[in-house]
Amino acid sequence: TAQRLNEKGGPLDKLTEGGTALAAGVESFSAATLPRLDSVAEETTRTLRQLRRTVNAVEDNPQALIFGNGPPVPGPGESGLSASGAQK
Repeated sequence: TAQRLNEKGGPLDKLTEGGTALAAGVESFSAATLPRLDSVAEETTRTLRQLRRTVNAVEDNPQALIFGNGPPVPGPGESGLSASGAQK
């Protein structure tokens, strides 16, 4: 039986071929698929951050969905700024 295991084309040769094919498949997966998954994960993170900012903006000013944000509050040195910091 040991001789049959070691013959050319025998079970050990087939096991070696299968292991080689498996290693090639894993290498292909690692080289092609994992970088894509990493890219998808990064894009998903960016999208969720933007969605979070949008939800926070709507929570802070829900009427902006209907009326828009309106003009920005004037800053120091800009016309329309009163001494109290409110718009004229």
